[in-house]
Amino acid sequence: MPEMLAALLNAEVHSVTRGGAYLHQMLDSEDELHIKVTDAIHRQRWDYIVLQEQSNTPALKPELFRRSVK
Repeated sequence: MPEMLAALLNAEVHSVTRGGAYLHQMLDSEDELHIKVTDAIHRQRWDYIVLQEQSNTPALKPELFRRSVK
């Protein structure tokens, strides 16, 4: 997906991913994903940053999703 987005936008795209990850894991300072995401965010100046929730969470666990977004 990052390669497709880069080609579509003619832009440099970086990603930090873990299959099935939840948005709240990116906020948990004890989670390895949080460390990687935070490092990537602070590594350089970005024009856009997209944080994506696990695909089913907004529909199946809306309260968890809302808490994470807040």
